[in-house]
Amino acid sequence: MKKIILLAAIAFFLIAPITYHPDTKLTLRYPALENGKVWDIYEYINSHKLDIPDFHYPPAHYWWLKIHYPISKFIGGRGFDTWMASGSAQASFEVNVLKYNLAAKFPLLLLGLISGFLIYIIVKRASNSEKSGRMAALFWYFNPITIYSLVIMGQNDIVAITLFLLGVLFYKKWWLTALLWGLASGVKSYPIIWAIMFYLVFEKNIFRLIRNISAVFAVYGLVLLPWLGKDYFTQAVLNSGLSQRMFISSVPIGFDKEILIVPLLLTVIGLKAWADKNKDKLARASFRVFQSCLVILAFSHFNPQWMLWTVPFLSIWIFIAGVRRGDVVALLAIFASWIVLCLGFDDKFLTWGLLSPLNPGLIYFPSVVEYARNKGFELSQLIDLGQSVLAGVSLWYLGKRLLMKKKGKYDFKIRNFYIFVLWFLVVLLIFLLANLTVENKSESRRNNVEISLSETNGKKWSYEVRPNLKYFEISLNNPGLNSQDKGKLVVFDENNNSFVKEFSGFNAEGMGWLRVDVPENMRRSENITIETKDIETKDALLKLSLDDRDRWAINFYNEGKPSLNLVTQKLLGLWWWWIALAGVSVFYLGVKED
Repeated sequence: MKKIILLAAIAFFLIAPITYHPDTKLTLRYPALENGKVWDIYEYINSHKLDIPDFHYPPAHYWWLKIHYPISKFIGGRGFDTWMASGSAQASFEVNVLKYNLAAKFPLLLLGLISGFLIYIIVKRASNSEKSGRMAALFWYFNPITIYSLVIMGQNDIVAITLFLLGVLFYKKWWLTALLWGLASGVKSYPIIWAIMFYLVFEKNIFRLIRNISAVFAVYGLVLLPWLGKDYFTQAVLNSGLSQRMFISSVPIGFDKEILIVPLLLTVIGLKAWADKNKDKLARASFRVFQSCLVILAFSHFNPQWMLWTVPFLSIWIFIAGVRRGDVVALLAIFASWIVLCLGFDDKFLTWGLLSPLNPGLIYFPSVVEYARNKGFELSQLIDLGQSVLAGVSLWYLGKRLLMKKKGKYDFKIRNFYIFVLWFLVVLLIFLLANLTVENKSESRRNNVEISLSETNGKKWSYEVRPNLKYFEISLNNPGLNSQDKGKLVVFDENNNSFVKEFSGFNAEGMGWLRVDVPENMRRSENITIETKDIETKDALLKLSLDDRDRWAINFYNEGKPSLNLVTQKLLGLWWWWIALAGVSVFYLGVKED
């Protein structure tokens, strides 16, 4: 097992620095407020005007962040707090972004490794098979959903998962399990459903069933108790969109009544769990939790990273009970649906934006949905199909009986050459990212000064630009979208090439940018000059922002590879980490094969 954990650790810590999702640093801003002195985050947000969203998670989640942040701050060092406060798209331009990504994810990756070890112990003990335990851990560590949600995105769901797995491990101590599962529910509320399903399978004595479920609710209630009377807490946490999604899908039955689909199906699963045979309890309980997670995800709008909930219970179930042919097809359908739904989000940070640390220009690629829309295609039906397939599989599992298969002969050995494959794949990814041609953005530094369009008539501004200029954006602000002002923009370069673009308030949004495409004969220009003419002022509402040199604020987009110098700087900024991982890899080679 040691070799599996080492291989997983090297994989996790190689991938984590070169991938990024803004949620990881956003959540760490909360415990950093007032130099870490804020303990009642809900009251603080309610009484202060901040540039971050409300904190929508239960209190134990914040307690975890108060542990998480100092560890990340220690690794990130100076500049880490400034990076956390930077914009989502700007974070990858920071030269120390790899170190900061590693710092932000480090505690979560440790929990991911611990969770895999817990799955190994749980399955080994239940199946009385070392090989089954190892295979379950491998399934967890190298599952694409684990890599995506935990390693690449750095999502906090792993905190609740780890606590819940600890409760499974110590199940014979009912009070300890109730404490751990109550705390898990205090991090993310959904584990309380997992706990109920486990108890319905394990506890056929009605007294013990009520006692144990009540104990979990009591711990959960104690976690929430100090804030239950506060309206701002109720609104931010208990009534937030995250908490209420499972109640949205419904079937009207008349007279202002509805059947809530997810609670309906969870009731069916719960009754089936209670009726389960009083043997092979762990496999059956994990199967019921897997079903529950699948129903919640299939019949509500969910974020792709939440699919991680299913993986630990799937690992336990299939490597104790075994997997049948129908399960293989169903699991492949789930995975295919998940891929479609990932791509169906109009959010670049769920796809190639995740790879932006070494090539920030990836942020400016259109999402799959945006690209298809630009080409005249609408993907909504494909996305709905993916959601429908997921729902269909979840319903199929409702009618499935758990049959224990004869123990499989799992004999997957961890070889030494796997470490070389892993390093090769990561180095190849780095090489591809460093050589991928993208749109690189040179962003204007606005100085918060605005002038009206009428003040620009006849003015000229000059800019140095990089080669392969594709287009640029001019700041054009139309407050309330009411302006009817208009004019012409004249653009020319050092070779006397020029073009004219007409614009008006109709083209502008409030605090927006207007795209101006550059003709082919000007794409290699080194300097461009712009001026306005034929201004027609009808209401003097149309305004433009100035940059820090009192020029019209303009963002330039050039086609090209990322700066080799900047990529090298980013990689060398983490030289000590690469050496440490190389040392662990050498140690891995010396460990006897499992």
